Amino acid sequence: MSPEQVRRLYADVEASSPDLLSTRRVLAGSPATVHFGFLGGQLTRVQAELVHSQTEGGPTDVFGHFKQLLGQQYGPPLAQSEGSVTWSAGESTIQLLAPGDPGAPVKLVYERGDSARTALDAP
Repeated sequence: MSPEQVRRLYADVEASSPDLLSTRRVLAGSPATVHFGFLGGQLTRVQAELVHSQTEGGPTDVFGHFKQLLGQQYGPPLAQSEGSVTWSAGESTIQLLAPGDPGAPVKLVYERGDSARTALDAP
């Protein structure tokens, strides 16, 4: 996809730079900030920062919830550690990262297998 195609899909998308667009969405019940990273005018990476939402039963376990959903969709992970799970999606990868600090968002990263550094990789 190109930046223009993403803008057509999400009218409220904002540009941080020519190679980075962002929007806010609810993904599987969790509020998220979604970043679209481009390289050479083509979408190479999507990163969602998922926050803990309050429900009637208290805060949700966002990492556990998305780990279960992604496991149902993509099967057993390629790699797994305490704070990270990685699945294969064809020639791309999907990585779920637990927050390092309490209250920090869970990150869900979709990256094309042939992608190089994008604006999302900047420190």
